[in-house]
Amino acid sequence: MNAGEGRYQPCSCLSSSHLTLGVYQELDTYGEMREQCLNEFGRRRAYGIKRLSNKCLIIRHCFWTPIITYMQKCKELSRLTKAPNLSSLLFRKQCPASSSAIQPLQEAETVLDPGHPAVNLPRKHLPRFYSSVLNVTATPFGLLQPESFPCQPPFEVPIESWAERISRSLSDPTTRRLDGATLAPVHLPKFQKRGRLSISLVTVAGKKATSKKKVVRLRIINKVKNALYLAVIRAAEVEDGKLVLDKVLPRQDLICRGWTYTVFPSLEIYRMPFSELIPVVLQALRSIHKKAVELENSWAQKSFATTHLET
Repeated sequence: MNAGEGRYQPCSCLSSSHLTLGVYQELDTYGEMREQCLNEFGRRRAYGIKRLSNKCLIIRHCFWTPIITYMQKCKELSRLTKAPNLSSLLFRKQCPASSSAIQPLQEAETVLDPGHPAVNLPRKHLPRFYSSVLNVTATPFGLLQPESFPCQPPFEVPIESWAERISRSLSDPTTRRLDGATLAPVHLPKFQKRGRLSISLVTVAGKKATSKKKVVRLRIINKVKNALYLAVIRAAEVEDGKLVLDKVLPRQDLICRGWTYTVFPSLEIYRMPFSELIPVVLQALRSIHKKAVELENSWAQKSFATTHLET
């Protein structure tokens, strides 16, 4: 296509990371197109990629075909204030065995806690969530396989075994009741920081499911983490297509402590706005939390009954 024919279309030679959204307004010449962009966004450089206010302007001249793409950004996050309660999520050093969490449905030969009641449970019964955007699987710490080269003290990530948790539940006055004991929350002894909510997260962004370009995969992983932060710490909700933050208290109860979340995102997340991604993330967290609590309560009742029979 020659310059000046009066139209421009999405070009097939552009990579998927350029987010070509369709055919836009027709212009007579490339110079007229550039002049309109400069008039609309100010006298800035009109080549390459430039972040301009609430849009990201991408201009390419490929096979004499000028392409303009507008990537919408979330206006509600442009001037985000400090979180009133918890400050952020803590991902670093929270998973005791990240390598085995990549394949959560594969039964391990050896596990971190051989006395866990779900050792012989088929992995297909673990809490899972499926959608066209992302898939999530939750695995208890005790069912993860130890690392081939474990970290040496003081860098190891210790876990509380199921027997220790049951013993603490029976001895703790806050969980020991007349009508029966309740399961105490998981105790995480190390790598916890005040004002930050810890979560064990492993994101598996495969090339086949996302992109061959590492920069695209990293942006997808970071976007998933940001969506979790907004959904949990900032209690984000979508009202009339817009994000509303800090309207309620943080949803820290949706995070299952003592469980590792394995997330399998898709390429669709790369171009999906937060107003559409956050409801999916909330749905996944609520589904996983409901199933995990039901499993833990059933395991705890059996363990409590066995302990009373032994005593």
